[in-house]
Amino acid sequence: MKNQRSVAIFGASSDIGLATCQKYLSSGWEVLAYSKTASGSVGANNKICCFDLSEERSVELGISLYKTQLERVDALVWLPALSLLESYADTSIESFQQV
Repeated sequence: MKNQRSVAIFGASSDIGLATCQKYLSSGWEVLAYSKTASGSVGANNKICCFDLSEERSVELGISLYKTQLERVDALVWLPALSLLESYADTSIESFQQV
């Protein structure tokens, strides 16, 4: 198992999300960047996955990609432009579709 820490960042395509990716990368983390649209590479030692959180099949594919890309995730950062004010564990696909 690698000693390098890893982070999954949602909403990573621009602005705060992109800056967050760059900060983690500059601190030596392995970054898995999730976004609805691709905006290019955020730097070395990262992986970019594009999927739409409002589409169930897209989320399933995104999770599958995550499982093949990282051995583990040490941190999760949630920065999509829109979000719900409810527990992550209690959030359903239907709730995501409302946003």
